[in-house]
Amino acid sequence: MIAKGILFVIDNVLNFIWSKNSYKKIGIPLTASERNFYNSYRLYASSLGITTNIDVSENELEEENWTDVFEDFYSNYPEVAKRFDL
Repeated sequence: MIAKGILFVIDNVLNFIWSKNSYKKIGIPLTASERNFYNSYRLYASSLGITTNIDVSENELEEENWTDVFEDFYSNYPEVAKRFDL
C-alpha cells in the first residue's frame, strides 16, 4: 500500500515536471492524457504504414475543413462538447 502511494506521488511529480517543461518550450502544458493520445496515434499510424506526423497542416486549419466534423461531434456528444470553450 505504501509503495502504491509512493508511486502515485512520483507519477504526479513527473507529470507536473513534464507539463511545466512543455509549457516553457511550446507555450501550452501537455498533460499525460495528451501525451498518451499522441503516442497511441503514432503507434496506430505506424501499424498502418501511414505518417506519424501530428503537425496540423494549413489545409486542416481552414474552418470549412473541420466544421462539419465538429458539428457532428457536438450533436452526437453534447455533454463532451460542452467542455470545449468556443
